[in-house]
Amino acid sequence: MARVSTEVSAPMESTACEISRARFRLRRTDRIRRRYEYRRIQAGGARVHTRHFLILIEHGRDPARRLGVTVTKKVGSAVGRNHVKRRVKEVFRQHRALFPSGADVVVIAKRGAVELSYGDILGQFSRARRAMTKALRRHPVAAPQGPEGAPA
Repeated sequence: MARVSTEVSAPMESTACEISRARFRLRRTDRIRRRYEYRRIQAGGARVHTRHFLILIEHGRDPARRLGVTVTKKVGSAVGRNHVKRRVKEVFRQHRALFPSGADVVVIAKRGAVELSYGDILGQFSRARRAMTKALRRHPVAAPQGPEGAPA
């Protein structure tokens, strides 16, 4: 019979692993969360099309990159839609350099996105990288606006 240790280990100091994990987190500040932000970007953002995604991109309020993901019922079931959202967020989390610095990006999934693997999604964003940068460069910087669409 194996012996089970009942000792409680002391809390560990922050290790390099914990520090690196925190650096790759997808924080609240990395996401577009408010409806008015989605609507602002959808109304005035530059558009980049891939086979399975429409990427709307606009200059952000700060130098950090932010992501929002929209997947409609046309794309698939709730399970499939959530699967697409998780994979797109994971691509953003692990490969932030694919997205222009200081940009707010809204990704809208098209039909067929449910069947894509992580590698397929990564490939589409890799190929769209140059187009996103170019579209953002051509797009004018918008005046800051509050939640109601009025200038802040």
